[in-house]
Amino acid sequence: MFSVTVTSLLIAVPILWALRAFYRLFLHPLAAIPGPRWAAITSMYGGWYDLRAGTDYTRKIIKLHEQYGPVVRTFPNQVHILDMKSYDEIFKTGSKFHRADNPIYANPVMEGSAFNIREPSAARMRRGIYLPFFSRQSIQQLEPLIQKQMLKFLDGLERKPAGSVVDLTMGFKCMTADVIMEYCFKKSLGFLDAEHFQHSLILALDNWFKELPKLWYFPNVQIFMFHAIGLLPEKTVEKIVPVMAGTMWVKKQCSDRVRELLEAEDVGTTLKSSNRSMFANAISIMPQTGATRITEEQLGSDAYLFFAAGTDTTSNTLAFGTWYLVNNEEARRKLKKELQDYIPNARSDHLRTWQELEKLPYLSAVIKESLRLGFGAVHRQPRVAPDSDYAVHGYTIPKGTPISHSTPAYHLCDTYFKDANSFVPERWLEASTDLEHNMVSFPRGPRSCIGQNLAYAELYLAFAYMFRRFDMKNAGTTAEDMMWTDCIVPVTKAHLKVKLTPVSE
Repeated sequence: MFSVTVTSLLIAVPILWALRAFYRLFLHPLAAIPGPRWAAITSMYGGWYDLRAGTDYTRKIIKLHEQYGPVVRTFPNQVHILDMKSYDEIFKTGSKFHRADNPIYANPVMEGSAFNIREPSAARMRRGIYLPFFSRQSIQQLEPLIQKQMLKFLDGLERKPAGSVVDLTMGFKCMTADVIMEYCFKKSLGFLDAEHFQHSLILALDNWFKELPKLWYFPNVQIFMFHAIGLLPEKTVEKIVPVMAGTMWVKKQCSDRVRELLEAEDVGTTLKSSNRSMFANAISIMPQTGATRITEEQLGSDAYLFFAAGTDTTSNTLAFGTWYLVNNEEARRKLKKELQDYIPNARSDHLRTWQELEKLPYLSAVIKESLRLGFGAVHRQPRVAPDSDYAVHGYTIPKGTPISHSTPAYHLCDTYFKDANSFVPERWLEASTDLEHNMVSFPRGPRSCIGQNLAYAELYLAFAYMFRRFDMKNAGTTAEDMMWTDCIVPVTKAHLKVKLTPVSE
């Protein structure tokens, strides 16, 4: 009997798989949409790129568009689009498109955070708690907190011997991590104090992102591991899964800070103040926003979300921009000349403000080009039309079908940016409205990046004072080292290392 059952299974499984493949290729609602046959048959076509070292599906999709056109079937039940009109429709303010039910949004570490909310109106309500405190005006009011950590970073670099090799990938991560915690809670975690910026928790976060592609294709394993590991003693987790231990420790720090604010006697009665942290102000006005149902756990998850997003996206933009500048003598010379004229005293403890630095045209151009080639988040951003089919380029995409767009596809497309793979700050000096519109580093609509004003403040201060105070040379970093893979954010093969020499006044 057993042998008969096994034989039946051995016959039935291939037949069922073949029937499913036939359906997906010829009878599926997406059968008419062009794309690789294997992508139509199995999601592991994407896994072939995402799960191997040195490749990723997001970059492959760019090539698929070159081959198949603006609409490509990238998974059995998912379409990727490269068309700005479509992007505008799906990501516009008031869009009714929901986030798709996708493994990247089921990250257990983010459970309860705004990141995991699919429905637009619910997402808007949660964002409404924090949005006033990430406005341009609020960032300017709390800019001293940003400058405090920026000065600590710059002074730490200054103390290194001239010609020292510095791991700027880690340096930028430590700096942005301390900035976001300082801004959120007026209390950093001291990442900048780590020797050579090699802080174990930042390394753990970096390694955690590298593991994410595996979890997209095996989400149940991710959820099981997270809950199983949560039952183990902390010391055991540190030994067997240091990546998870570091991530959980940072989340605990965020949750503890939220708890301290909730337990403070004046929270809930004190009005918004420019002297208080972002989270203290946000919690104090929660009853006025109708957000009284937001739990302590959800607030802690949001705090961790701000930490993770605010650390890697900005630090990556700084790293990519610096990489291009140290390898582009002409651009570096123009930037340094502009900075020398505007900042006569490079080592003053009184830094120029973000608002003042925005007046510098070439610095602004460098930052925009760094954002374009640093991308922000690089992952495909699946959305679904919940109520009706979606028509695009002569194709009909059934309602409920995930429709993806990704930032690199637009930023590396010559249709939208001439000579798109080259670092050319000059393109922004007389940029047209269309060029500005084609930049999608900060997704638009109901899920636009809430922290973009904070990111701009950090980018202006860091680029201005890094290149005003130091001469930089490449310390052996190669183009291959800076090749990125999609881990939601771009993760490079190796770190950016430079030799720093303080400039004389």
